[in-house]
Amino acid sequence: MSALIIPGFGEKPGGVYRKVVSFGVSTTNDVVVAAGDNAIINITAPGVFIEGLEKQCITGFTASCALLMGDSADSDGWGTDTAMNLAASAAVFSNLAASMAYAGGKLYTDTDAILFNITGAPAAGQAKVRVTYQVGVSDTNLNVTP
Repeated sequence: MSALIIPGFGEKPGGVYRKVVSFGVSTTNDVVVAAGDNAIINITAPGVFIEGLEKQCITGFTASCALLMGDSADSDGWGTDTAMNLAASAAVFSNLAASMAYAGGKLYTDTDAILFNITGAPAAGQAKVRVTYQVGVSDTNLNVTP
């Protein structure tokens, strides 16, 4: 399995889409993660506006690991250890970036990737991210911090 690719086949400009990707140390996940940068979402075209990311922790990640979620411009734009709280499992999705740089969403004007970075050696951990996004967006005023 591999990282989620957005936009997906057949997605039309102006449409709002929502998809889920799982990631963790087990091979049963969409993305198997290890120490370093792990691409969990690949943005393969310009004009993708990510409205938000929500997370659900299935199994807590190894406590000695430091966790970040971001992209090529800001390694923790979507989340840090505290914001992600991936130590405790949760039954529902919750907002990932409420107090982060990308809290209001981000317009990707070029290809990029959402990266889950791990410092340390994870022995355990599994989570899901639900991404809500639009394709074919060109209004760069969307990148305004709330």
